[in-house]
Amino acid sequence: GTLALLATGPTGEERARGLITEVPRAAAPFTVTIKPSGHKTVTVSVPADRLSDNAVDQIICTIAEHGERIKILGQGATRGPLGCPLPK
Repeated sequence: GTLALLATGPTGEERARGLITEVPRAAAPFTVTIKPSGHKTVTVSVPADRLSDNAVDQIICTIAEHGERIKILGQGATRGPLGCPLPK
């Protein structure tokens, strides 16, 4: 659900506070797969290699646990595995 909110974009109040998203609406729906090893993969509905670096960071930082590396897949393209560049 949280990833879907990224694709929907910020509310008017959030925009007034300067919040933005670079995750395109077309990226939804998202599927998150957790492998037995604990690694997460997010499947998006657009080519993963066409997502901006900021969109990739927004997706990863939304679902990554501390230090976790996430892979993003979409229409035959892969980004990552990458970690959230922001401190938690």
